[in-house]
Amino acid sequence: MDHAPRYSRATFGGHPNPMKARMNCLRLLLLGLCLALLQSCATQPHQTAERPGAEQAALAEQALAAELPGQAAALYQQAAEQAGEPQRTIWRLRAAELWMDADVTERARDLFDLLDADTLDPAQQQRRQLLLARLRLADDRAESAWRLLEDLAQAPAGREAQWLDARAQAWRAIGQPLEAARLRDELDALLPPGDAREDNRARLWQALNEIPMEALRQRMPPPPDSFGAWLELAWLSRSHRLDGARLREELNAWQERYPDHASGQSLVEALLLRYEQRMRPPERIAVLLPLSGPLAVAGQAVRDGLMAAWYAGPEPRPELRFHDTEADPARALNAYQQALDEGAQFILGPLTKESLAVLATRNDMPVPTLGLNTLENPLAAPSGLYQFGLAPEDDARAAAHYAINQGWRTALTLVPQNLWGERLTKAFHQAFEARGGRVLESAWYEPGANDFSADIVPLLNLDSSAARYRRLRSTLRLAIQHQPRRRQDADMLFIAGFPRQGRLLRPQLRYHHATSLPTVGSSHLYSGDADPDADKDLNGVLLMETPWVLHEDLADDQQLDRAALRRIWPDMVSAQPRLFAMGIDAYQLLPYLGLMRPEDLIEGRSGQLSLGADGRISRRLLPALMRRGELRPLADNQRYFGGMPNEPTAPMEGPESREPGRATPERAGPAPD
Repeated sequence: MDHAPRYSRATFGGHPNPMKARMNCLRLLLLGLCLALLQSCATQPHQTAERPGAEQAALAEQALAAELPGQAAALYQQAAEQAGEPQRTIWRLRAAELWMDADVTERARDLFDLLDADTLDPAQQQRRQLLLARLRLADDRAESAWRLLEDLAQAPAGREAQWLDARAQAWRAIGQPLEAARLRDELDALLPPGDAREDNRARLWQALNEIPMEALRQRMPPPPDSFGAWLELAWLSRSHRLDGARLREELNAWQERYPDHASGQSLVEALLLRYEQRMRPPERIAVLLPLSGPLAVAGQAVRDGLMAAWYAGPEPRPELRFHDTEADPARALNAYQQALDEGAQFILGPLTKESLAVLATRNDMPVPTLGLNTLENPLAAPSGLYQFGLAPEDDARAAAHYAINQGWRTALTLVPQNLWGERLTKAFHQAFEARGGRVLESAWYEPGANDFSADIVPLLNLDSSAARYRRLRSTLRLAIQHQPRRRQDADMLFIAGFPRQGRLLRPQLRYHHATSLPTVGSSHLYSGDADPDADKDLNGVLLMETPWVLHEDLADDQQLDRAALRRIWPDMVSAQPRLFAMGIDAYQLLPYLGLMRPEDLIEGRSGQLSLGADGRISRRLLPALMRRGELRPLADNQRYFGGMPNEPTAPMEGPESREPGRATPERAGPAPD
């Protein structure tokens, strides 16, 4: 959660200096005087007859002027206890706002529950609504908070900064970092110099780095204003992150175009310094892959992706040495030791879970190692081992997060009856329910079957609908028209499988009256290579997909766009696009691994990549809708509400949710996972 910055410089830590120490002393002296007055009031409980609590309210304003929002909140709360209505509610509202400003959420919540909304005038009602939205954000109820904030036509008087900050938090939480960044740029103009402004700029930059590169590219060149400058800086810093000379050249030109930009000089210097710290690639890299045996195709696809990135990289290029593990854990362990003996400074691989698990039994990794899969037990990873793979769980988690951001809170799942399906179901359940959703029911289908009615009908409660019809016809002894009706308590359906199953499942779901039920699937339902005639049966399904599959040209490096590489490696780019993309990403991640922070996002071909504290690389996937047999990425602010039998409902503008009311042969099999 992007927690609200506190709008008081006194609430931020920092390096001590004499001026700050003197100010702190003055604030403490003022606080002591306030407390002394309060004690005096306690021993002499005389209040002016006209306005009980006025003295505490005056002291609260003094504490607020001294940038002590918590003390001001406490004083307003005391004033409210002495006052009658409507003044009591007004002061309670003020105290609750200040407790939120001081990041004391529970006290703010307690006071909010005591507010008598009927005593508030329209302006105060707006303040109450803003306070409620901020409380919802603190509870991770972003969709509800967003609705409350968008219902406010303008900021409540005197609360413009808090209104903009809350809106920025809400937009980012529902997956719209571009709008969040724009709002933070507006907020920057309202904040005085100091910690709060610097904190807001840091959050603005973080939001900019979450915007997909394709969305940034569509806005180049941007308008020559403050926010346009931010957008261009984000674009340049990410487009040229692998080429130091070009990065410095472009950033210097940016500074000349925007000499008066708020954070230009300091941020450019920080970007260049960070590049110099990061970009020290190893000279010798060993790669452990199954280049023969049952997983040879998968290993060769990763190898070709690595080589494509190596050819596109700057000089001097490191030495690459490949070791064939044949998907054998013992061979992988021997190859690892051989790579160490040969002086490898970094090791990529192995590719399979079993080989990686055996490698993880070592007490340590003498050189940094990027495993091309993930361990079942994240705690089993020794120091120096990073993990990066195309885990199917990434798709399930991405689907769950997208569903929650849409406002869907109840779900059904339909997955294959096997270990792979169990993994996806478990990941979806955990991610969906962790964010407040509830999985109503799960169904499992036989992957080799062609007719899935036996699984679909009970999942949609159509058998219950038919039973009610039979009972009614028997009771009335009449011929009754009957239209089967699926269950209405589910907001969405998550499905998983491979292209053969997907092209059978979707038409059968439509036949069984699930046309309007939003259906989100794993990327495995799509082969990754366009085949509109075969994929039209998937129309209306929303998939969580990799940027590489969705965009022929990612535009940050023309040597690595999909169309160009298809001419060199036609088989691998078409048949194994996700593994090829993973190979590119694995190579380009190497310089970053030692210095990546959890908030860092790298725009990869296999997703937006971030490094967790456990050494795992996580992937953020992009939503895309199958329409007329073609997979099309959802544009910014577009939302998905389910599809029609022959043409899915068009995505809608704005983060708003509604109450949802012949198979072809598969290509090469899935990646090892």
